[in-house]
Amino acid sequence: MLLMESPRTPYHLSALVLFDPPPGAAPDFARKLHESLRSHSRAVPPFNFQLTEQGAPVRATPAWREVEHIDTSYHLPYVELAEAGSAGLQAEIARLEAVPLERTRPLWQCVFVDGLGGGRFAWYIKLHMCLLDLLVGVGRLAGGFSAVPRPDSFAPFWALAAKTPQQAAGLRVPGLSKRLAQQVQALSGGYGSLGAAIARSALQARQTVQHDAPDIPAVPPGTASRHDSNVRVARTFALDESCVARIAAAADTTADCVLLALWGGALRRRLIARDALPEQSLTVCTPVDLARMGRTELEFRMSAAVLPLATDVADPAQRLFAIHAAMAEAGRRLRELSHRNLEVYTGRLLLPFIVRELSYDDEVPPLANLSFARLPGLAEAQYFGTARVAELYQLPSLLDGQFLGIGAMKYAGQYAMGMLMSAHRDFCADELVAALFESCDELAGALDLDFGELPGAGNLADSMQRRGCGQCSAAAAAMRPQ
Repeated sequence: MLLMESPRTPYHLSALVLFDPPPGAAPDFARKLHESLRSHSRAVPPFNFQLTEQGAPVRATPAWREVEHIDTSYHLPYVELAEAGSAGLQAEIARLEAVPLERTRPLWQCVFVDGLGGGRFAWYIKLHMCLLDLLVGVGRLAGGFSAVPRPDSFAPFWALAAKTPQQAAGLRVPGLSKRLAQQVQALSGGYGSLGAAIARSALQARQTVQHDAPDIPAVPPGTASRHDSNVRVARTFALDESCVARIAAAADTTADCVLLALWGGALRRRLIARDALPEQSLTVCTPVDLARMGRTELEFRMSAAVLPLATDVADPAQRLFAIHAAMAEAGRRLRELSHRNLEVYTGRLLLPFIVRELSYDDEVPPLANLSFARLPGLAEAQYFGTARVAELYQLPSLLDGQFLGIGAMKYAGQYAMGMLMSAHRDFCADELVAALFESCDELAGALDLDFGELPGAGNLADSMQRRGCGQCSAAAAAMRPQ
């Protein structure tokens, strides 16, 4: 990930935590809490890991040294919003998201954001992808939370040691074994044109790595996004968990498939509205936890699957079934793939990003149009000391060629959704979020019917009115730009 990073495509994972102050808190509660946290200058691994070769060519397997103290003025900066409320916060997130982490320091930052109104404040946390994997990172973040208020407990995540062997094992180059990382570096060949040509040749052959490897559907022509600037748009919102669970139960599928189907429906709606719907489906790249699939013999834990979002399917229920089938087939192949071929498959998934970054070659298609990652999350509301965690989101990295990154996680009865988008001619962020809520009601309405007698497109709106849960339509109306 260090090899592929550039100023226009920083490779970090982000989390946004919104806090409510305790009842009766003083107006300066947030500022005093920030001052208290600044005193925690001793960090535990990996939050005290610093690269040892900042000036040398970046290697696929980074080398680290541990620092005794961290500079909390950098790692815990204080920002007061000029504009209170969610609009000001999301604008600040978009600005911060475009700034790469400094490689002369441990590769993380927790921005303390004040001035949200009503005494609320937030943490915006960035962790480099080479430091922690997605699952472990959120687990470490939540390590300082508790299910009840604890006035005597304000220990921040960077000062708390790993609580489980899984968290400790997630340190340093997650998802890549040493041999796999060496393959990626060899295939990329450095920054020269020859290296890019070699990598392009390998990219052309990635579909034939092994006949039983998961398919990698092609990105539709003309749908790749070039990140010519660091401009980002960030949005956070929540879906009712019971609505997603009801749809999943009716279709005998998973929450992941439902969420992907909702995004597929939302993107289809907006592309049709702009007369820009491609004949071929948009594609999504989603991480796969190999350990949870039973592949515990591997040196690396994470791989990925590239799936069609079925944006070429008009029927919302059939769109969900298509995504379910593609997800099941990818999972089956990843479970059955040999150790060696799984390493090769995972390494070659990275090639489109490497080639686009190192050669600036727009003719090389990205791996997928967008990325999607869902984390287990936390079932119950949490506290940091006496401050209540009101909302909790994750924002995935936006890779070159992708216009949209989506993060989802459960928190206190809702699916918290984080969305990061690059400037794109066919999409307005608020319209896309509104379309997602409409897609939820559309799918819920369709699945309330006999699957063999789905209504035609002309009757689908009436079906929504009669059978949709209605909650999402109301949310969509509230969010649609005036």
